[in-house]
Amino acid sequence: MKTKITFFKTVFLITALFALTILQAQTLVAHYEFNGDLTSSGGTYSDDLTPHSANDGVTTFSPFFTYTNDNNSNSNAAVNIALTGATSGGNPTEDRPLHLRGTNNFSISGGSSRTYAMWIKVPAIGDNNNGIGLIDNGITSAGERFTMLLNRVDGNGGVTPRAVNVGVNGWGTSGTTAVAEDVWTFIAMTYLNNTDGSPDANGTISVYLTDGADVTTSDFSAEPGQVINTASTPLYIGMSINNFVKRGFIGDMADVRVYEGALSVAQINQVKNGSTLGVEDEGFAENELKVFPNTVTDYLNIKTSVSGRPHITVYDLVGKVVKKDFSEKIDMRDLPSGLYIINVRAGNKAGSLKIIKE
Repeated sequence: MKTKITFFKTVFLITALFALTILQAQTLVAHYEFNGDLTSSGGTYSDDLTPHSANDGVTTFSPFFTYTNDNNSNSNAAVNIALTGATSGGNPTEDRPLHLRGTNNFSISGGSSRTYAMWIKVPAIGDNNNGIGLIDNGITSAGERFTMLLNRVDGNGGVTPRAVNVGVNGWGTSGTTAVAEDVWTFIAMTYLNNTDGSPDANGTISVYLTDGADVTTSDFSAEPGQVINTASTPLYIGMSINNFVKRGFIGDMADVRVYEGALSVAQINQVKNGSTLGVEDEGFAENELKVFPNTVTDYLNIKTSVSGRPHITVYDLVGKVVKKDFSEKIDMRDLPSGLYIINVRAGNKAGSLKIIKE
């Protein structure tokens, strides 16, 4: 019996075949552990941080910056940023302009895939002032700024949950899960561009959050409504640059990391658990990895010339882990038909690709 090949199936097959050549490395670019100071903890962007005020003046820690315990109760391993002004009825009545900043332009710009990750604990305080900035870089021009913050909360009862918001200046989107107050929460945001494997023309933004348990799927995913072309600026932590005065961070922050490339769910959990992926991770060279058949009905074969047993993780298109294996022969028979993301790690090499399951 002949198999009918539809137009859409052909498109998916071409996409999958093309994706086989797009194997993406994840490189640690910036890491700040806040072990009693603001120095770089590793990564290719080695700038130490300095505290800044809204008027760009370098300020001092006291009395609004202190060190505190992190999510694992390690002493002085988190930074606390307090309100700079008084409150009334639980809401800020004065500006919150303090934030942390690098000196040189950040190395992730343009449309590069990227991952932001951090642990935060925000206080139980109302907020009418525009939200709480987490991390930002770029300029306030359409598509040239990339920011992550927590939504504002209406002080008169709460019309908006304090969920994670991601924006690219001219477009933004939010999750529906509120970040709990006075509880350590791990937040990770990935942006995967279409060159690295996103099925969306403008790439795909995904946000993950947890109070400690391993994540299995994203809180939300969306295609940006703007083409991302982040301008080269320093890295801002605890701030959203289109409102220096009203979007300063409040609370505790620990283990801030930025990676070039979109981390997999498995890698996000490694970061959450404090593991170091390292700058040594590289993409597979053209002839170092073979995955076949391209359209699989039963078993998927993984062949690599890199030493070390391959670690295979299979994700569906919403980012859920559906299979893990250390074998070179993956049983796909129990998976529904559709498109899957295969993440392969072996030695110091890592890559992701798409496969069709019939």
